[in-house]
Amino acid sequence: MILTILQQYRDIKVLLVYSNRSKSNTIFYQQLKSLQKTYPETLRIEFLYSNQTDIHHKRLGIYLLEKILQQYVTGPVREQLFYLCGPFEYMRMITIVLRNHGVPLAHIRKEIFVIEKTEPKNLPPDRDIHGVTASIGNKMYSFETQFPETILQTAKKWVSLCHIVARPVSAEPVQPPVFPERFGCGKTMYCWMKKLRMEEY
Repeated sequence: MILTILQQYRDIKVLLVYSNRSKSNTIFYQQLKSLQKTYPETLRIEFLYSNQTDIHHKRLGIYLLEKILQQYVTGPVREQLFYLCGPFEYMRMITIVLRNHGVPLAHIRKEIFVIEKTEPKNLPPDRDIHGVTASIGNKMYSFETQFPETILQTAKKWVSLCHIVARPVSAEPVQPPVFPERFGCGKTMYCWMKKLRMEEY
């Protein structure tokens, strides 16, 4: 991308801020230095190495980013184009700083090379189909429900409202109890339904 801009868009100046662990670990170092010699007026490179002693130039942080913007950007920051590539926290920090300078999101492009893995959810031990009987007025309704849908979600397909309560086994059940289902946790769930004014509670 940098080479294309340098060759085809001679009026655009490019600043590359390149962070690495050390100079020896910098990929394309010699090629980039060669490009810098070929296009001295349009390509500037800031190499940052985390193993160097100068703490202000070890890693790109808010302080250094503000300093770089002040040093290299001649026009309004909000009118410049930015291309980010790196870890999520790295790009988030840069985006926040640029947004504080009024840079629109359309001027900030990102290349994500680290895919964030989502933590798997623990599945409940009981994922079987269960039958539910509900009483609405003088009518009885029976349906089946299964994980990942809850009884309430399934019931909404049958009636406009479902009210579900879980009570300890020793407690007095709310009347009228319909289809009490005993669970391993020592509780019984009583499910019943009631027609209201299309209001959920």
